[in-house]
Amino acid sequence: MTVRELSLGSCTLQIAEHKHLQDEAGAVIWDAGLVLVHYLAHQTGDYLEGKRVIELGAGTGVAGLTAASLGANVLLTDLPQLLPGLHYNVQANKLTSRVDVSELVWGQDVAHLQPPFDVIIASDLLYDVACIPLLFITVAQLSGPDTVTLLAFEDRPVVVDVAFRELQKAGLTAKQVPETELDPHWQSPDIHIYKLRLTLQPNSTATAANPQLT
Repeated sequence: MTVRELSLGSCTLQIAEHKHLQDEAGAVIWDAGLVLVHYLAHQTGDYLEGKRVIELGAGTGVAGLTAASLGANVLLTDLPQLLPGLHYNVQANKLTSRVDVSELVWGQDVAHLQPPFDVIIASDLLYDVACIPLLFITVAQLSGPDTVTLLAFEDRPVVVDVAFRELQKAGLTAKQVPETELDPHWQSPDIHIYKLRLTLQPNSTATAANPQLT
């Protein structure tokens, strides 16, 4: 186990990486995750204060823990073998009052999680083409008309092409976060953040509850 210290504006997180696990991909911090957490910390105001946030494929939990440090109530989810590491990082950062941990397999029923959430975090999850349809089905199941999903990923051309087809099939739309909104010290031309939303029905009168997240 190695511990990385991340300074994020007003807070510092201690994130343990468990590189000995068989599923090492989910047990370390990847570059898109770093761009995302610094994007969150770079935003002004209390836009996450009191919001219900869920992180999918949380891995180390770094993005969800960042959201919790900014005032959100967070649920970190992943496969069973990664849950002990998530619990460790929650406790190490003294965020147990704001963060819960739960197993979640994409594509399975999510009713027990009591959707919709205000914000869904999906960071560095676009690498296995076979899993992508289930990922976006799950995002749609967890979403309501005002939900914003933050999708952060590194360019992998074939995988990304599949992802955008599948998110549309799941009834989601995507809009890229401009580079000007990212932390100027934490961005890369091959890493992107998109905001996803459920497609509103033609007769819907729903409006965004969080203009800061639009």
